[in-house]
Amino acid sequence: MRKYSLEDAQVAVDKAAALARQDPLRPIYHAMCPGNWMNDPNGPILDPASGEVQVFYQHNPLAPTGGNMCWGHMKTKDLVHWTHLPIAFGPSFDKGEDGCWSGSCIIGPGGLPHAIYTSVGPKKRPVDGSEQWIAVGSKDFSRWEKSPSNPVMTHALHGKTRIEDWRDPYAWRAGNTYYCVVGGHLVQDGKPKHNPAVFLYKSPDMVHWTFLGPACWRFTGAADAPAGPGVNLGTNWECPLFFPLGDKHVLEVSVNGTAYTIGTFKGEKFVAPGEWHPLDYSGTFYAPHTVADAKGRRIVIGWVVTTQHPAWSGCFSLPRVVSDRGDGTLGIVPLPELDMLHGKHVHVDSVSITPGAARPLISAKPLAAISGDRAMECRFSIPFVESADGELVVPPFELQLYEPIEGVQSFAGTLGYEPAEALLFIGNRSGAFHAEPGEDSIEARLFIDRGIVELYINGRWTLTSEIPVLPATRIALVARSVEGAAVTFTEIDCWSMASIWS
Repeated sequence: MRKYSLEDAQVAVDKAAALARQDPLRPIYHAMCPGNWMNDPNGPILDPASGEVQVFYQHNPLAPTGGNMCWGHMKTKDLVHWTHLPIAFGPSFDKGEDGCWSGSCIIGPGGLPHAIYTSVGPKKRPVDGSEQWIAVGSKDFSRWEKSPSNPVMTHALHGKTRIEDWRDPYAWRAGNTYYCVVGGHLVQDGKPKHNPAVFLYKSPDMVHWTFLGPACWRFTGAADAPAGPGVNLGTNWECPLFFPLGDKHVLEVSVNGTAYTIGTFKGEKFVAPGEWHPLDYSGTFYAPHTVADAKGRRIVIGWVVTTQHPAWSGCFSLPRVVSDRGDGTLGIVPLPELDMLHGKHVHVDSVSITPGAARPLISAKPLAAISGDRAMECRFSIPFVESADGELVVPPFELQLYEPIEGVQSFAGTLGYEPAEALLFIGNRSGAFHAEPGEDSIEARLFIDRGIVELYINGRWTLTSEIPVLPATRIALVARSVEGAAVTFTEIDCWSMASIWS
C-alpha cells in the first residue's frame, strides 16, 4: 500500500479531474468525485447550522482503481447540485493504518461531527483484525482529527464470539445513548460455518462501547431468513443501515446486491417479521447510505459500480426517497427536486407497436433536440394487456435506448420485459416484476446519463445498470414488439437534463 499525504492526494485528484471533465462518457447529473476512484457513500449528515447535507465517500485519490482508501467529501443544499470539498481525512500511516474504510457520521459529544469507520492496516487484516476508529470534525466539517482514544472498538469486545469481516459501522443517537451496528459474519461450528449477521453496540460517549450481540442474522438454528424474489443473502453482510421509518425500523445490508427487511426496534432488540427484499434489483447499485433531510424525508444514495475509465470510476446513484408501504416493502421514488434539471421537453400522446414491428417513441428531429448531451429523463406508461385467462399482465416489449454498436450485442443497450421469467431488464441486469392488485400499467421513470441508466417503476421497483456507450453513440428510444404481441406506450414525456456542476 502506497503511503501518501493529503496534499499529494489532492494534487493527484486535481490532475485526474482535468482529464475526467473532458471525458464524453462521464455522467453529468450523477454526483461523483472530481477524479480517480470512488465507491461507497459514507456518513451523509444534515448540517444543523447550514441546512446543507455533507456527504463523504470511499475514495482512492491516486488512481481510478480501488485501494488507498480515504474519505472524500462533498456537500449539497438541495441533493441535486453538489460542491466538491477537499479530502476529509486519510490513513494514519504512523499508527499502522493504511485504509480508512466505510462508516458513518453523526453529531457526537461536544456537538461535533464524529465519523466512525473501519480501520485496516498491515497488522489489521480485514478478515479478522479490523478495528473501528473515530475522526472528529470541526463544526463546519472542514477540519478532521483522529481521536486519541482510537481504536474505540476492537474484536476484544466480542469475548468468545468469533466474528470475521467486521466492518462498516453505522451509528445513531437515541437520547443520551449512542448505538452502532457493524456488518460481518459469525464463525461457528457445524453448518453453515459462516452465518452473515449485523452486530449491535451501545456507548455513552462513542469511545467506550458494549457489545449487545447480533441484531439480526441469516440462520437461526436450522431456519434460513425468509428471502423474497431477487434476494441472495450470501455469506457476509456489509455496509449495514438501520434507520427509523414511521413506527418501524429498516435494516438494509449489501450482499450480492442489496437487501432490506422491515421490523421493530424495542428494548435494544430488532424484530424483523417480514421477508427480505431488494432495495434495487441490480448489483450495479451497492453499499447505499441514508440521511433524513431537512423536510424529514428518508433519502437513500448508493454507489453505482461502473467500468474503469482513464480518469474516473464510480458515481452516486440519484437520491431516492423511501417510504413504508405498510406491507413489509418500501416505496422508492426519485427525489422530486431532480425536476429542476429538466430542460427541453417533448411530449407524445401514444405510440402503438403492432406484432413484429418497431417504432421510435420520438421522431428524429425532436429527439435530437433533447438528447444531444445524452442526458435525459423519460416518463411513459405501458398499459397491461388481457391474457388468455382474462388476467391483466405486462406485455412483452423491448426499448432500444441507444443506437446499436458494432460488435456489441443489441440487448446490451435494451430495456425490456421477459414474461416467461417475469423479468424487467436493462442489458444484462434484471429483476422479477409482478403486477400488484390495483395496478393496470407500468408507470416508468427512466433516467439516462451517458452510460448510467436508472429505472423506477410504479413507485416501488428500481433497477440500475451501466450500458456500453461510445463517444459518438446516439440515443435511439426505438420500441419493438416481441413474441408476436402488440404493445402501446402512452403519455410519453422526455426532457433533456442539465449538469449538476457549476
